[in-house]
Amino acid sequence: MLRISLAVGLLVLAGCSRPPVPSEAERASADSAFVWLSELDREPLDTAFGRLHQLGYTETQTVTRFGQDGAPADSFQAITQFSGEAGTRTADVHVAFASDGFAPDTDDTETTLDLSDFLADEPAFLSERGQENYLYTRAPDSTLGNRQLLVFDVQARPETSGAVKVQHARLFIDTETRTLAGFDIRREDTSFLFDEIARYRFGLQPTLDAGWLPAHFEATTLADGLFVPATHARVELRFARSRSDEG
Repeated sequence: MLRISLAVGLLVLAGCSRPPVPSEAERASADSAFVWLSELDREPLDTAFGRLHQLGYTETQTVTRFGQDGAPADSFQAITQFSGEAGTRTADVHVAFASDGFAPDTDDTETTLDLSDFLADEPAFLSERGQENYLYTRAPDSTLGNRQLLVFDVQARPETSGAVKVQHARLFIDTETRTLAGFDIRREDTSFLFDEIARYRFGLQPTLDAGWLPAHFEATTLADGLFVPATHARVELRFARSRSDEG
């Protein structure tokens, strides 16, 4: 995998405004969302990489750096084919393209993301104490292959958005199994010394013989600090099972 840190430095925000009391309609919407969100099965999501590493697959990793105008300035892509049994895994790394002078380190290590770094095991917007800081709405349903997905949006209230890190979350839930099949999270960390806006997207792909497998991950960060230069970058990972290994 690319030797690029995807972890976020969490900063404690000073000050906290008192959340407004939700209306009865808002409470009803939140209660309906909580029926689903409180009973999520995230085990397939948290163990997806372990199942992937038993198979042959291709991982495509793309890194993009953006200029001050927001346009892409540098890019790099590596494609790695993993195969073989546990203990005898092989990796074939191919650099598809790279901008001059921009070549992140690569190796043949298989990617394992700790998804709790991006969506906590017990996120604040699903806690009784934190839910009054958010609005909960049901978005239009989606599909993944022949599976039906429920989609919920969680948005920080304008009055309290400065007191919470997760500003928006979109969660995709398989209606049949209640599996958390994907998420789209936007976070903001702000302090006197450092500001960061980050968006994390992750999705699973169901299979007939191997359960839920990782399909894609994307991390986009915009950071600026008092003593460090501003950075704007995106890391994308896409996973495709080898046809020769499909059941």
